[in-house]
Amino acid sequence: MKKEDSVYYPAIDTGKQFADRELMHSLRNDHAAVVFALESLAIRLRKKVPLEEWKPKFEMMTKVLLEHFETEEKKLFPQVESGLPPATLQTLLIDIQALG
Repeated sequence: MKKEDSVYYPAIDTGKQFADRELMHSLRNDHAAVVFALESLAIRLRKKVPLEEWKPKFEMMTKVLLEHFETEEKKLFPQVESGLPPATLQTLLIDIQALG
């Protein structure tokens, strides 16, 4: 998600040129929800909260994440690949790989 938030999303959505505003908004919200869930889980685990109390958060995060991956694969990536010039895509991939 760090690579997407710092390199990929800004590159494809500079100036809000990506036509599907709802999709971009939804994907960014997914990232926020997963980060919040991970932080919440980390706190609960450090406090050694019983499994029953953090398991629902983990399951919610997993559901959001899996749906997020599917949405990117089926909606976002095909639109980006068909809408950006090959040279721009190549530069984007290089920038993503540079992040490690």
